[in-house]
Amino acid sequence: MPKILNKYFQTDPWKIVEDGFDPASRKMAESVFTIANEYMSVSGFFDEGYRRDSFPGSYLNGVYRKQSIPPQWCKGLPESECFILESVDWLYTRITVDGERLDLAKSKFHDFKRVLDMKTGVLSREFVWELTGGRLLKMTFVRFVSMAASNVGCQRIIIKPLNFDGTVKVVTRLDFLRNRDNEWECLSKETDSSLQYSILGVAKNSEQKVFSSFKLNNTIGLYVKHLEKEKLVGLQYSYPLCEGWTEIFDKIVFTHVENERDIDSSKVW
Repeated sequence: MPKILNKYFQTDPWKIVEDGFDPASRKMAESVFTIANEYMSVSGFFDEGYRRDSFPGSYLNGVYRKQSIPPQWCKGLPESECFILESVDWLYTRITVDGERLDLAKSKFHDFKRVLDMKTGVLSREFVWELTGGRLLKMTFVRFVSMAASNVGCQRIIIKPLNFDGTVKVVTRLDFLRNRDNEWECLSKETDSSLQYSILGVAKNSEQKVFSSFKLNNTIGLYVKHLEKEKLVGLQYSYPLCEGWTEIFDKIVFTHVENERDIDSSKVW
């Protein structure tokens, strides 16, 4: 008897293909479209957010929380256990076009397709966003975690207006806020003149430190507003859209785990 997943995903020797979007299968797809390189991993949640029940997760190997176990009935059993801990969300993105926010829980869209290429490790997702007034915007999201440099992750956003001109506003950031158990404290945040952003967080339970930074490859013509709060750092950028013209934005992320009590962030750069 065939497995249930084969009824939803298209089968291919090297690819997992989701042709069309079924909200009822979204949680299953978040798990199936996880990408990892043994150092860092990220589940298949939508970059731009999804304002319904979702479980975005970004994890780093060896970053954990410890929990005591009640005394056992015999000697030799462990007194504590460790759980992998949600870490910095480096894919956080919010997209607005002329005041309309992209959210597949509420937005109209068609031609949805998501593909995980098992040869390259690249996860891609594309669809056409239908805005009010019949305006159409083709959106493509691409992500991968590097096998050559294991602490590097990359995100690409491709925006192409099909039948209108307008303005897109994008928020991108490094974020410790998504952790549901409030396990992180932020020690420092930095922004330099080349629009490189960084954040240093410490896990309250294990005292492990995680340093993360990112830089956009295309900032020409962008109107930029810096964002900084207690547990996040990033920017909001705006850009004019022209009918038929494709805009590509790449976000390169470096993440480093430091298990010692002190870390010199200048050496990590």
